Amino acid sequence: MSRKQQSILGFFQKKDVAASKDQAQDRGRDDSEHSDESLSTSEPGASAEAGPCTPVEECCEHSGEADLSSSEESCEASGNPPPAFEEEPQPGPSGTSTFGPIPPSTQEFSDEFSVDLSGDDEDATSTEPKKPKLSEDQEKTKTEKVYKFQDSWKHKRPWLKHDKSKLIMWCEVCRRFDTGKKKNSFRKGTKSLRLPNITSHEASPAHVTACNKKDASMLAIQNRPMPMAVQRMEAKKVDQMSTLFRSAYYLAKQARPFSDFPMLMKLQRSNGLATVGKTYLNDKEARVFVDYIAQTIRSDMITHIQTSDFVSVLADGSTDRGAIEEEVVHVRYLRDNIVPTTAFVALKPLERGDAEHVTSAVKSALQDDLLMEGAWSQKLVFACFDGAPVNMGHISGVGVRLKEECPHLLVLACCAHRLELVFKDVLGEVQYFSTIHDMLSNLYKFYHYSPLNWQGLRNAAEALNIAVLKPVRATGTRWLPHLERAVKAVCRDFRALVQHLGHLEEIGDTGTKDSRDKARGILQVVKTVKFVMFLNFLVKYLGLISAVYKVFQDNDSTIEVVFRRVNSVVSSLMKLAKPAKLNRILSDGLEERDGSFVWKETVLTTGRPQRGRGRGGNLATYKEEVLQDCQRICDSTLHHLGRRFDVILSNPVYNSARVLFQFSTWPTEEEDDDFGEENIRTLHHHFHAVLEQKDFDIDSCIREWLELKSVCRAQLAAMHQTPHFSTFWTSVLRRERDEDFKNIFTILRLALIIPTHTAECERSFSLMNVVKTDWRTSLDPATLTSLMAISLDKNDVETFDPLPAIRLWWAGGKRRPSTTPYGPRAPRVEENHESDTSEEDI
Repeated sequence: MSRKQQSILGFFQKKDVAASKDQAQDRGRDDSEHSDESLSTSEPGASAEAGPCTPVEECCEHSGEADLSSSEESCEASGNPPPAFEEEPQPGPSGTSTFGPIPPSTQEFSDEFSVDLSGDDEDATSTEPKKPKLSEDQEKTKTEKVYKFQDSWKHKRPWLKHDKSKLIMWCEVCRRFDTGKKKNSFRKGTKSLRLPNITSHEASPAHVTACNKKDASMLAIQNRPMPMAVQRMEAKKVDQMSTLFRSAYYLAKQARPFSDFPMLMKLQRSNGLATVGKTYLNDKEARVFVDYIAQTIRSDMITHIQTSDFVSVLADGSTDRGAIEEEVVHVRYLRDNIVPTTAFVALKPLERGDAEHVTSAVKSALQDDLLMEGAWSQKLVFACFDGAPVNMGHISGVGVRLKEECPHLLVLACCAHRLELVFKDVLGEVQYFSTIHDMLSNLYKFYHYSPLNWQGLRNAAEALNIAVLKPVRATGTRWLPHLERAVKAVCRDFRALVQHLGHLEEIGDTGTKDSRDKARGILQVVKTVKFVMFLNFLVKYLGLISAVYKVFQDNDSTIEVVFRRVNSVVSSLMKLAKPAKLNRILSDGLEERDGSFVWKETVLTTGRPQRGRGRGGNLATYKEEVLQDCQRICDSTLHHLGRRFDVILSNPVYNSARVLFQFSTWPTEEEDDDFGEENIRTLHHHFHAVLEQKDFDIDSCIREWLELKSVCRAQLAAMHQTPHFSTFWTSVLRRERDEDFKNIFTILRLALIIPTHTAECERSFSLMNVVKTDWRTSLDPATLTSLMAISLDKNDVETFDPLPAIRLWWAGGKRRPSTTPYGPRAPRVEENHESDTSEEDI
């Protein structure tokens, strides 16, 4: 017999015994009505009050006729009809005991609880109805208590989330960072909205691990609490990776292609370097190493930019070897919030070179490459571009577009570019100046594109026992330095030039007729008295202008230097334009012998003087003619200097920054009557929105300024010579406590990062052409940026530390030791490598 059948029969037997005891007690009572009530109360499911009578299914062997009659009387007394039985209960099929016709009210009970007696126990012949089973949902609704989510549970639990519509709660941290295989109900979502479940999950190891992963992901990659991944590597492996990263750094520093990397590694192994290893020796991994090295350089720059109070941006455009328009972006900031530094950020390819695309490139460099996102408009205070209309346009230039998001921004045109434009303006106003410029260009082409002419010039110099250099190009991207070198080269090699050109003109035994005609035309200009006098003047004039030009390209150039050097060159030009000084310069080295003019042992020709003076003339005649041209050049230069630089010199913000910190022009302590206070108010008025974010207080700043002047005067008095502007103020920032001069130091930091030129951008373009040659025109912009960042890095191969890049590479997980160079894969050769899997291949 099954366990279920045994439990059912045992239940019936207990009921039979209880019913027999009740019947015996009922027979001894006289009151039948009372007997009926007692019997009705003993029936399971019956009510003592009025209600329908349900037949009780009992075994017939244990119930007599008196019991049935008493039951009927009980029903009549209660006012309910007794149950009608048509026939006695008969054995059902297969030994199943059932009653005859059963009232409808009990049909479902009898059908459900019919007992199968065909088992081992044949004596069990009766069944008794049971209550119906409820569904799972009905059972839960009946028994479980409903809990509601409390918003107070979220206090100090930002990871706890709740969905009111689905009535579930979950852990956001575990959903993102719990990657374990163990069951975690809070990762998927739980409907058990109880506080003990939350506290239990909060203390679980899975949740604690997920929170640690989340905290680690918020840090910079190099600062993440890795369990010292590099230390887990074997010392041998660290040495191998250091060798590979140094070699990749060398390739990028020397602008060598990645395809040189495998051969370089083979060379080192042949030289006995055992730390090369046998993995990662391919050009693809060399590219990966270079990217990670560039990331470490950029990460260091980003860290210092974040500590700098203010930032300036420098940008310029050019076309690379692949005929792609590129925009190079640099930033000027204070390293450690003290030292002014200009750094390369990125090289951005442009779809078009208009103001819209240039502005997008500059913003992308600040937001994406420097990770400044929306904070760039709060830190950016100055911008410097060249003088192109696309950058400096007053309606829709790049500067105007940047001011829409950064209203306090000051846009400055490159001072070196302004100076070149001054020279270009002067060149177009003096006719003979243009003639000399064209002649120098022709002289360069004559010897540069003809090896025969160049060899003839060398032979002439050897005969004169002098050293000669090939003539220099007078035109180029930097007009002033090119022209200065070309003029000096002609002065240095004048004797050899005249002898070789005269030999070609007179004898003509070498070269073609075209070469002889060109030599005759150049010689007619070079051998004149006027050319020599003008050459003497250009040496002095270009020396003055080029000296200022070189200062404007210096990385340490500041707004104070611009003001000082412009005033200096104006004063020098005014002295140079005086007739007495010009006469001495024009006659330098020039002699008159027997009616002829000699310069550097070369007899000069007089040519035809200008302005209708006829042929011939003495030295004074030619001096007067050249003197007028030289004075016109000086006057024109002074005029255009004032026109081009007046925008800077008259700007109240630039002028206030210069007056405030140019200690060489400070009044004495006795003459100091509120000196600098008005300049501080001018700077505060313009940069009000930016300074307020730094908790700037104008009254405290003026009070600190008075104290700072006293400190600086004492320091300057103890110095033997006047220090450089940036050097002095940098030392002040290092030496003095920032808390004592918090407000005035904020103004000082503004003045130190004012950009004056875009020379760094020009140097980056020169480097770009070195890296991206005609053989590497398909370099990806991101890879080109990485290569340029390494080339511009201050370290060299000896001082480069590869460990930060190795840590970053290890954390990145891009380790592919089996990658082969480009082309078809070579057939595998079974070798017994030093490292096969996880230990060596990292």
